[in-house]
Amino acid sequence: MFRFKWSDFAYTKLGTSSAPTAYESLRSNSSPSSVRRILFTSILFISTFYLVISLLKASHNLVISNANEVTGPLKDGEIEFTLEHCGCRRRLFTNYSSSNPDNIGLSFNQTTCGNDAFLRGPHQKIVGFSFYGDVNSDYSKKKGYFEGIIGNLELMPKYYPGWVMRLYYDLDQTDPVLKDLCQLACTHSNIDICNAKHLPGNPFVDASRVFPMNWRFFPTLDPQVSFILRAFHIFTSGDGHESTDNTTLTLIINYVP
Repeated sequence: MFRFKWSDFAYTKLGTSSAPTAYESLRSNSSPSSVRRILFTSILFISTFYLVISLLKASHNLVISNANEVTGPLKDGEIEFTLEHCGCRRRLFTNYSSSNPDNIGLSFNQTTCGNDAFLRGPHQKIVGFSFYGDVNSDYSKKKGYFEGIIGNLELMPKYYPGWVMRLYYDLDQTDPVLKDLCQLACTHSNIDICNAKHLPGNPFVDASRVFPMNWRFFPTLDPQVSFILRAFHIFTSGDGHESTDNTTLTLIINYVP
């Protein structure tokens, strides 16, 4: 029978002790079958660990890809497409059609966000946000910027039904925060995320050199946008009741011929 002896693993100064080393003890007291059993158990444990991790990752990606998936035939005026930066499917009602006179002569590179926003068609009502900097910094955590996005997004249908959040960001494709943004976009149809480095072209294709706080004003240049809110805040007061800070709301009406 193979037995571990903690004394065999105690530290001894090299060359000053006649006590057998741990390796010698294991070799002398273990049969070949015991060693094989230990190796098999170790390999099985490691394989199981990596299998569980792989399944968890696959499950997370499946949740994101299927979060907004809707089955059944499309309704009149409804379209289905793949989100540009996230890969999941979305269904929404759109004003965009080739027979709509508001779309005649309008090209994608005249707009200011991306394909997801472009497919919504004309007369959009937009709440503009800029999201930049290190979300994991102490300052960002203290201010709760990402939590504020989630709170605003969930409360918008209550206070501003029919309005859409446009969130301009500057994140690498491998940044884990982008996965969090995609989780929001895949589960909420009232948000379009816009990569500031890859815009349609109005006013820039790459706006990363523009002061990020100004990105949220880009929808004012978009011919598909009729109304835009800037400096928009919804927050929860100390007593737990939702409220809006009306002093910070500014409504901009775009003139769309």
